[in-house]
Amino acid sequence: MRAKTILTLLFLGSLFAIAAIVLYSGTSDRTAKATPDGAMILVATQATPAGTLLRPQDVKWQSWDKAPVNASYVLRPAEAVRAAKQDADETVLADIYGAALSRPIESGHPIVLDAIVKPADRNFLTVALTPGYRAIAVGASAVSGAAGRIFPGDRVDLILTQSFKGRDDSSAHRSVSETVIGNLRVLAIDRSTKESWPTDPALANAIPRAVTLEVQPKQAEVVSVASELGKLSMTLRSPDSSDASDGQATKSSATRSTWADDVSPALRDSKAPSVQRAPIRIMRGSKIEEAKQD
Repeated sequence: MRAKTILTLLFLGSLFAIAAIVLYSGTSDRTAKATPDGAMILVATQATPAGTLLRPQDVKWQSWDKAPVNASYVLRPAEAVRAAKQDADETVLADIYGAALSRPIESGHPIVLDAIVKPADRNFLTVALTPGYRAIAVGASAVSGAAGRIFPGDRVDLILTQSFKGRDDSSAHRSVSETVIGNLRVLAIDRSTKESWPTDPALANAIPRAVTLEVQPKQAEVVSVASELGKLSMTLRSPDSSDASDGQATKSSATRSTWADDVSPALRDSKAPSVQRAPIRIMRGSKIEEAKQD
């Protein structure tokens, strides 16, 4: 009787062990998948801190044969798929470019889907904004938005152009342009059909309606006033460009405005026409004299 009981317990234990193995295997299949031959995943090209807006230079495809591919990794389409569809890579990357990292990722480590927040997500600005900064939208056009060539993560200078119509001054000083704030980070691009970076050839020439910029509280006031004074334009900065006034609202003494005659030689070389004054005559008795005029 005792031996029979022991055998029964051993049998039940074996059943429990088999059930546990099957359960673990099922759970593992949901979180990871076997690495297919030649598999490539998206990894960070350098250490990227939280809040980074991902751009092409921040990520790359890399072979991954170290372990099973986690389901949250960004897997590159298979070679057969890429051969059949030329924009297969771009379709995958369209959801990555412009997205913000919710946590830092080390160089060479996989980009995981649960660590990125897309521009259309409700908490995007919460993740993307630098602590203490604000987000402000600026209207864009083919000219002011650099013809759609400015993207999230880029750095821009904000330029104000004013026209003083009705002034008595010469035409050489009726238009002026000046950089009001330099080195602002672009947070998001608002397009008519896509919130993020379009890769569809049909949308390649889409012009953004608004550009969301990261600014300090005082800079937000400057942008608001500047938008009322005239037309705002954005110029794209080189990634390695810098100067002493970066990110600061400029003052009249800190920057030189560009007037119309600084741009047009025709206005610079022209002179205001001389005014012909009527002669002034003074009559003293029967004698008439013409007064001298300065």
